[in-house]
Amino acid sequence: MLIRGTISKRNSMSKKQNSVKNNILTDEEIRNIVKYNPDGREIKDQNYVSFLIERYKDRKNISKITTDTQYIESIKNKTKKDKIKDLYKKINDKEFKSTKKLKDENGNIKIVNLNLTITITGLNESFNKGYSDEKYAIVPYLDQIIKTSENGIVRNEAKKRDNIEEWYYLYNTAEINGQLYGVKVDIKKTGQGDRFYVHRVNLIKNEGKFDLTRTPLEMEKSPNNFPSSMNSISQKQNSVKENTIVNNKSTQKNKNQVEENLMNWLGFEEK
Repeated sequence: MLIRGTISKRNSMSKKQNSVKNNILTDEEIRNIVKYNPDGREIKDQNYVSFLIERYKDRKNISKITTDTQYIESIKNKTKKDKIKDLYKKINDKEFKSTKKLKDENGNIKIVNLNLTITITGLNESFNKGYSDEKYAIVPYLDQIIKTSENGIVRNEAKKRDNIEEWYYLYNTAEINGQLYGVKVDIKKTGQGDRFYVHRVNLIKNEGKFDLTRTPLEMEKSPNNFPSSMNSISQKQNSVKENTIVNNKSTQKNKNQVEENLMNWLGFEEK
């Protein structure tokens, strides 16, 4: 029995070694990679996280939307408002209809006939919640992101004061600068029709840029895990702006210079 137990243990260790060698990650390990927003906060929508996990494992079932941030570089000196105006003009269809099969909170399929309008007001609201070059870059493709999305959920989170009847959350992917990103689009159903509300862009595969499995506060304890560009930024602390966007108020009160450097490196520097 002892011999069999030893052999079984060796086989188990061998499987783990092969798993590491073949770079095969478990769903939980992948979850720890993709579950964070660019600013270090965890993504609240677990359905979206599950979508990111599946796309991490299978690059075949992704959209053909491809772009880069080259145009963003050409308008980087413009204000946020002017950037949004420029990019808004590049959206091909700002009003369109699209039929979606979305899951409700009980997992049942619901047919949703969108009669959607993408407004400049919606884009302004979206970028009030944070912005980066990648988030800007995806704006001209928002109509394509929505039309080609085959994943999403519907939630009955009605707000009478805001004239909102339902929320639709659509998930899709896009390739930006050769890297795979997840894109989440929030749409609100109102008495005046369906309105684009906000979009989020999350890196699915970070190609070893830095450890996304930890928050900025955790990474601050191990500064060697920051990319080299972060080290050069830290040497110029006096030039870092104080008004870095941090949505979580409690984090904002306790933020330190390391977090500010990280936000700016990710493109979340307030203009």
